[in-house]
Amino acid sequence: MRTLLRQIKRELEKANHCAVYEEELSRVWPDGNQREPKVARFAQDNGFRLRFYRDGLCAIFDKEPERKDTPTDGQTDRDTHIHTHTHTHTERERERERERERRKNASRNAILSRAIPRA
Repeated sequence: MRTLLRQIKRELEKANHCAVYEEELSRVWPDGNQREPKVARFAQDNGFRLRFYRDGLCAIFDKEPERKDTPTDGQTDRDTHIHTHTHTHTERERERERERERRKNASRNAILSRAIPRA
């Protein structure tokens, strides 16, 4: 785990993100079924974030954004925390699935409108 930590830190010094692929992830966390929460916790504990995870593919880490120290313009400290992403991985997947369904339905409707004769 320390080797992986050093690798990620070294990469994040040079780049905005670091991808770690399945082969390396499986060495540290062999149980793939419960890996994502463990990887996210590892990232959080070490000062960076798990930005993307796909089981069997990779995990992408980036630096945790810095927090502003003092609230401004009546904002609470919680409001000033910088969130660079608005959706979790599962929300993005749901959005993609809904978009695929919309496209499939639009295509099906187009086919049906051509196949059904009008009176």
